Amino acid sequence: HLHYLDRQYGAQATLMERVWLACEKAGQQESPISLHAHHLWANTLNSQRNYLEAEKQHRAVLAIRERVLGPEQPDTLSSRMHVANALYSQGKPAEAEKEHRAVLAIRERVLGPEHPDTLKSRMNLATALQFQGKPAEVEKEHRAVLAIQERVLGPEHPDTLASRNNLATALSSLGKHAEAEKENRAVMAIQERVLGPDHPQTLKSRIKFANALQLQRKYPEAEKELRAVLATQERVLRPENPHIFNSCYNLALCLEGQGKKPEALEFARRALAGRTRAFGGRPPDTQDAKHLVERLELE
Repeated sequence: HLHYLDRQYGAQATLMERVWLACEKAGQQESPISLHAHHLWANTLNSQRNYLEAEKQHRAVLAIRERVLGPEQPDTLSSRMHVANALYSQGKPAEAEKEHRAVLAIRERVLGPEHPDTLKSRMNLATALQFQGKPAEVEKEHRAVLAIQERVLGPEHPDTLASRNNLATALSSLGKHAEAEKENRAVMAIQERVLGPDHPQTLKSRIKFANALQLQRKYPEAEKELRAVLATQERVLRPENPHIFNSCYNLALCLEGQGKKPEALEFARRALAGRTRAFGGRPPDTQDAKHLVERLELE
């Protein structure tokens, strides 16, 4: 009944579920091994976009951890954060925001404002705010986190670069597309040098960069970036990896913006077919690809 992102991750998910069920059968569902396996299985459910079941399982782990470990123990707070993420993924950003603020308050008091877990909570809070249409608050959070990371971790640390990418997204939401493009270019240049051009984070930055270009109607440059990303993904990833079909979808949108409808339809159909095989017909991005195909077929 589970759709796996790839065979390796799917095998791990099956193993974690089996470990948890075995511990539960033996009456050891509160043991550290059982809780860790249960937690990892819930994470996998979220990755498979089974968000409702992920929330249910994370809440089950949370209830045990609160009782056994206490409400302020790091593993307990981690479970609470994952509940919030599952809520956000179900389209409940206000509920997610409430949970993230509660976890953040505890982490700031217990761990301090510069602890990595505290900064992670601030970034999760910013994500929840982003999807409530509060871009000014989001920009403020990302800039605050980025300032700490640049001082504590350094300007080339992966977490610092991730925050710069998040800041660029917030800037785009505020209509500051040129600033967003500048941030994306800077991050991409560092990642290509430090991580290499084929690294997943480098490719993710190139996609964000292409999106910033599209928002400024710089379609030819955006198309060039998206084609390069897709070519790299086809070379280094499994043929059915969902990232490939996400790139097909993004490229289809870019081609549509330039009036290249036949080629856009080709990539849109490929995105729809791949996403349907990977996730079925329910996830939002499968429906997005379907709507894009239908729109292009009518034109």
